[in-house]
Amino acid sequence: KLSDKQHLMLPMFMMINPFCVFLLLCQSSTLLLAAAQK
Repeated sequence: KLSDKQHLMLPMFMMINPFCVFLLLCQSSTLLLAAAQK
């Protein structure tokens, strides 16, 4: 059961992780743009 759960979680994490990085990059870039406009 545990190995099955890990087997399912890993692909999910691999898909979610880049998405989180993308969101973080977007957030930081918008903050930089807001700071540059001031």
